[in-house]
Amino acid sequence: MTHALILHHKKHLFTCTVCDTSFAQFRGFMFSAKPEPHHGLLFPLHASSSTSFHNLFVFFSIDFLVLTHTGAVAAIKRNIQPFTLHIMSVPAHHTVIELPAGSADSLAVGDTLTIKLKNN
Repeated sequence: MTHALILHHKKHLFTCTVCDTSFAQFRGFMFSAKPEPHHGLLFPLHASSSTSFHNLFVFFSIDFLVLTHTGAVAAIKRNIQPFTLHIMSVPAHHTVIELPAGSADSLAVGDTLTIKLKNN
């Protein structure tokens, strides 16, 4: 399983599990217990078209970040309630980070994040 450290100005913000298979991306947080604060999921999107996200069968609120290929925060949706049918569609070749609600409070659109992968 691969994990990623998410940094902002060289400061550790989050630790994410990388959802690098189709099944892991499909499942996301569905049927999962709420993770520890500042722990989330990272979705590297390699599809050639946009990908749609939902919060069905997720039993806690989440923050949702969209990063460009350079790590710039392109969009933030905060405190998305459980069982939200459509969060948003994300362009191809972007990265999505899902976190427990409130974890992204210190971030704004335009901030640049660094992703450091590590294998466990």
